Amino acid sequence: MGMVMDFIKSLLEQEPTYTPEERRMADWANAVTSDNWVLLHKYRMEEELDAAGFYMKVAEGYAHAYAAGREPTRNADWSAFKKTLENLHHPLLAEATKYRHDNRTGRV
Repeated sequence: MGMVMDFIKSLLEQEPTYTPEERRMADWANAVTSDNWVLLHKYRMEEELDAAGFYMKVAEGYAHAYAAGREPTRNADWSAFKKTLENLHHPLLAEATKYRHDNRTGRV
């Protein structure tokens, strides 16, 4: 029995493997969660995004954070941003809401 427990423990201790795109999205989501607009604009410049591309990346970062139960601290800016996504019926927010409410993701 000890060997089985050691095997299970070794599986749980392994670092998850992420693609570079997944790591980058985690960076965007963390910047959204921490309300770090300086970092968000840094990422925008690194990826040479126009206004529409920047909006989409922030929306995607927000949706990832929301799905994980890590939305940014409530303030007027983020409340307005979420309301805009809701009013536009943004598919990423709809999917994030479904995952969050189905408890498919845990808190990160």
